[in-house]
Amino acid sequence: MPTITLKNTVYKNKLLLDFLDHSTKLSPFHNGSSLEIIDEHFMSNRDLHIDQRKFLVNALVSQYNSIGVETPSGVHQLEKKGVYTVTTGHQLCFMGGPQFFIHKIISTIKSCQLLKEKYSQNDFIPVFWMASEDHDFQEISHTTIFGKKFSIEDTHDTIAVGRLKSSVFQSLHEEVKEFFKTDEKFKILEDLFEKLCHLTLGQKLPVFGFIIYLKTMD
Repeated sequence: MPTITLKNTVYKNKLLLDFLDHSTKLSPFHNGSSLEIIDEHFMSNRDLHIDQRKFLVNALVSQYNSIGVETPSGVHQLEKKGVYTVTTGHQLCFMGGPQFFIHKIISTIKSCQLLKEKYSQNDFIPVFWMASEDHDFQEISHTTIFGKKFSIEDTHDTIAVGRLKSSVFQSLHEEVKEFFKTDEKFKILEDLFEKLCHLTLGQKLPVFGFIIYLKTMD
């Protein structure tokens, strides 16, 4: 299958490229990639008790029920001993935010597949944690598309971003819509904007056993 490397196409930072190339120059500063340091002893120290697993599963099922999305099969797998999660996360952003948002998701799914090949007796579930309790609104108040920056002037740093209503981003949406007014494909993006991000991901990624975790703010 043809592949496109992210190195030198998307990832151009020299430090990151050296890490991906396993450069010995960086050896004094880290213990290796996450996959390299995972072994059976590492996993055994993180094998949750059955009661803890049931508590987690009940919370996730309740979350999916509350948004009207079918619970991924991977959620119920978490009730069993010997099942582990590989978790990534990202601050909630307008239209998903930077491109590496989806790279994180794909890399997490791939990591689970590689671990399954190495430890066939175990199962590994990819989890995406949405940083909904983060208060850094400035980080998500803007986006850059084709070199043009779009931003929201209002400040909402006193409230967790997960509690913000989608209407906060309406002015930003209108600006982007105007920018793409001659591009018929923008309707696809507009449809995505009208859906909650975790709902959209929750519908598209269960085929990989992918779980979305949105921390409640009660």
